[in-house]
Amino acid sequence: EPVVENPEVEQPTELKLTSTKGVEIFITMPKEGEAIESPITVKGRAPGNWFFEANPGLVLTDWDGLIVKQGYVMADGEWMTTDYVPFTGTLEFVKPAYGERGTLIFQKDNPSGEPQFDDAAEMTINFK
Repeated sequence: EPVVENPEVEQPTELKLTSTKGVEIFITMPKEGEAIESPITVKGRAPGNWFFEANPGLVLTDWDGLIVKQGYVMADGEWMTTDYVPFTGTLEFVKPAYGERGTLIFQKDNPSGEPQFDDAAEMTINFK
């Protein structure tokens, strides 16, 4: 069914990320290019098959790819679906001493540990 948008209500803008396997993930927070500080709240939506036990991984790295903090996002609803599922996650972190840029990586939950089921999508962030 078509989505009717109310022009009086501002729609959240979404950043479309494409995973290494071509899966689209949509991020509403943080905004692209927005400078972040701890704690950061991450919101978006991903296909239900990215959720197993409802917890895909969330990794924040510095400019050099070193992990600053690891955590996860939680599904905001039923995740046993092929539809897109909204998620929210929060990371508390210590700002890296060097570099103003980093990467936020969304990892498909892969309880099997089998590499062929791994997938991830990334967005560049700026530290405040």
